[in-house]
Amino acid sequence: MGTLWTSLFDRKNPKNHRTTVRSFPYEDVLIKEHAIEFPEASVGPDHMRGKIQTSKSEDLAWDLEFRHKLEPSGHLPRWLEKTPIPKTRSIVSSPFTEVAGWIRLANRKFTFQNANGHFNHIWGTNRVSELFWTFVPKFDNDPDDWSMEIVTVRPQPLTPTLTFVTLLKRGIPIHQHSILRSLRSSTKVEYPKLSFKTRLDGYEISVESEMDKDQIAGYIYRDPDGSPRYIEQSDIGNVKCVIRHWGKETVLNAKQAAGVEFHGLRPWRKDHEYLDPYRIQF
Repeated sequence: MGTLWTSLFDRKNPKNHRTTVRSFPYEDVLIKEHAIEFPEASVGPDHMRGKIQTSKSEDLAWDLEFRHKLEPSGHLPRWLEKTPIPKTRSIVSSPFTEVAGWIRLANRKFTFQNANGHFNHIWGTNRVSELFWTFVPKFDNDPDDWSMEIVTVRPQPLTPTLTFVTLLKRGIPIHQHSILRSLRSSTKVEYPKLSFKTRLDGYEISVESEMDKDQIAGYIYRDPDGSPRYIEQSDIGNVKCVIRHWGKETVLNAKQAAGVEFHGLRPWRKDHEYLDPYRIQF
């Protein structure tokens, strides 16, 4: 089966927040060389276009183009990627990409030029047990033009966590692919807040992030055996990042401008509705 997920976040007007999903029989999804075609939607290396109806019977439509700035990057070391050990694999197809186009909710249209975006591809046979992610394409009032992505994963329930971080300074990426350093990193989970501490080459990095309490998308992914993963995500979260390098400390903030995600085996709260399209029978 194919599934189309769509979330809209509006930091100026929380009433415009929407999360919706639609599932299709596998035979209705066309996989081409340069695009995946859903009924009324298309995803390709350079575009996302489509339309879906929300729970309020509105049309949510989009037509977005990606302007790639950097080469794709993976989180795992290359030697590990070549083994059968990872059950979930991920590649950032277009790190810190630029986005142009529009999104329309009913009769309200939002137009973008040179917007900040993120294009990621995840695949595999089983989902990780836990994942905690924070992404900041641009910090507030930052003359050095920093960007950051940090993610902590627990592949299976009894395995240790791994933390990977990418920094971008004036368009130049700094990646972290050391398994030893990933294991030595620390992550503190206090829903809806996250705290990360890690190192990257000569950089010491501390990150505090929090989801926006009014706009959170909640949904369920399932493994082939049907076991659930409960996801909560806000793309207008808040972040404070402290970077220490050669005795200099840089404090960066992003207000309602960061992606923050919680991914686990149990619901993060009892009163939240998690969309579960995998229960649909065709």
